[in-house]
Amino acid sequence: MSPEQTLLAFFGKMNEWELKCMDREMQCDAGIMDYSDSSALGEKEYLDIYREFIKKDKVPVRDYQFSDPPDYDPARELITRDKMLGDDVVEIETNVRGGIERSHVYCLVKDRDRWLIAAKWCIGHSGDRIKATV
Repeated sequence: MSPEQTLLAFFGKMNEWELKCMDREMQCDAGIMDYSDSSALGEKEYLDIYREFIKKDKVPVRDYQFSDPPDYDPARELITRDKMLGDDVVEIETNVRGGIERSHVYCLVKDRDRWLIAAKWCIGHSGDRIKATV
């Protein structure tokens, strides 16, 4: 996969995960599922995605959290620019449309035969980069 395909696949997996987490939370609210079981399953699913797409020595595991609407949505977060910084490093800029519009920069690095996310920044109104959790 290319760096862009990798990032879009990550957005898709995270979107699916956040939607599943929201569904389980509704089941918990309705008394159908236990909150601790839901959290344990959600954490395991997130770690599976983390292991597939994230450069472990560059990005710490984040706390178990998801958003409604999802933070990651491949239909709304569009790649606007990419910049190769070397043979094995690329920065990809995205813009999230709809809702609260925002821009991000993701740094991906080549690790053997695949691209992994090594960093994420939010872009402030003045163009400054603010380190963000992945």
